[in-house]
Amino acid sequence: MKNINQIIFMTLFTLTILSCKAQTIPLEQQTNYLDNEIEIADGTYFKDVNNMLNKYEGTWIGTHNGMTYEFRIEKFTNHFLGISVDELRLRYKITDANGSIIEDTTSELDDSNLIIKGDYLSETGSHYVLGFFTRNERCELSANLYISVGYDNNPSKMKANAIPNNDMGLVGGDPNCPKGDDLPLIPKELVTLFKQ
Repeated sequence: MKNINQIIFMTLFTLTILSCKAQTIPLEQQTNYLDNEIEIADGTYFKDVNNMLNKYEGTWIGTHNGMTYEFRIEKFTNHFLGISVDELRLRYKITDANGSIIEDTTSELDDSNLIIKGDYLSETGSHYVLGFFTRNERCELSANLYISVGYDNNPSKMKANAIPNNDMGLVGGDPNCPKGDDLPLIPKELVTLFKQ
C-alpha cells in the first residue's frame, strides 16, 4: 500500500510539474523579453535571483542647484496580469536651500500614483529605470527616472536624472500646464546622491 501511495504521489507530482507553465527568469533578462516581444507565460516570475536590486535599496541624499533630494528606495514584488516582477519603489523628499519642502512623498501609501515605481533593470545591470507622475493632477506630467549606483567605484554613490515624457502635458489643452520637457521636480542633469 505504501508503494502505491508513493507511485500515485510521484505521478501527480510529475504531471503538475509538466503542466505548469510558470517559470522563474532572472530579472536582468526581462528587457530581452520586452524588446523582442517574447511571449511571457502566466505565472512567470522575473526574480532578482542575482540580487541586482539590493545595491539600490536604502536612503540616498544629494544636492543639486541649491535643492536637496532624499530618495528612500525599497525592493518589492509586483504582481500583474499573472506575472510577477521584482521591482524598486522610490519615495522622495525635495527641499530648497532654506529647508522648505518642495515635494514629499515619503508618507504616501504603496498604491499612490506619486510613488516612483520601477520599470526595468538594464540587461547589464548598470542602471535602473523608474516611471513617475507629478502631483499636478490637471497636467499629469510624467517622466522616467534613471538611477545608477557605483560611480567612481563607490557603492555608496548614486547618479540620478529624469527624462520627461514630452508627449505629456497640456492635457485637455490647458495652456497653464508646462510642457513635458519642463518637468520641475527632478532635473535632467545628473544629481549625485550618497547612501546614508
